[in-house]
Amino acid sequence: MSKKTEKLRPVVDKKTRDEVNRICNIVAQNTNIEFVEATWEREPRGIVLTAFIDKLEGVSLDDCELFHKALQVKVEKYDYDYLEVSSLGADRPIKNRKDFERFAGEMVEAKLYAKVNGSKIIKGNIVDYNENFVTINVQNNNIEIEMKDIAIIKPVIDVEAEVQALDLN
Repeated sequence: MSKKTEKLRPVVDKKTRDEVNRICNIVAQNTNIEFVEATWEREPRGIVLTAFIDKLEGVSLDDCELFHKALQVKVEKYDYDYLEVSSLGADRPIKNRKDFERFAGEMVEAKLYAKVNGSKIIKGNIVDYNENFVTINVQNNNIEIEMKDIAIIKPVIDVEAEVQALDLN
């Protein structure tokens, strides 16, 4: 098999992916940590299984360690070289109903496959969401965008406001 073909081949089959996701969801329930998704990547150092987690108040190193220890013993039988547990970060992609509900009313940036109102990037506040459309308010104008037209949608992080909120004085 050529290196190019090897890179295109999925790292694991759907059955294994589903089993590990089910296990991650059980670990999430037992640790009170939200499981977001698991990825399998072929890297130069080997196959890396990464479980992405989240919490409303943010993910700590202790959360990652707790989830990792609980998960590791349950996935030993699967083929991977490294197990990682990570937060998606503050600007994580918004992917599902729970994410949209969490970020309702918040400022987001949607990158689109094709232009809407002359732009491939829409910044505004999430007003509404369903499986087919998201409505974003841009300068008091609601724009309805089909989900299939969105490449990625993420929260906008106001770094200056975050730094001011720290009140370092």
